[in-house]
Amino acid sequence: MFAVDERTGLLTFVASVPTVTQPRAFSIDPSDRFLICSGQLSNSVRIYEIDPKSDRLTALQDYPVGTNPTWVEILATASGRKASE
Repeated sequence: MFAVDERTGLLTFVASVPTVTQPRAFSIDPSDRFLICSGQLSNSVRIYEIDPKSDRLTALQDYPVGTNPTWVEILATASGRKASE
């Protein structure tokens, strides 16, 4: 993880975060609460919660998704409701 200096655009190292084997793609949900990362060689995706105050990531769960996942896309439901509702 890196912090971005808003004035200069320079990056500063913040922390390392364990991830799936050979991370291939990631996406952040529209609410900025979750980051989803696919692992091409792990054949899974890992869901992280994003702390709203520190932006630190906490791994929540790994999900098997089949061979060589290479893309993450987050879609809204047809009704617009959250999946948990």
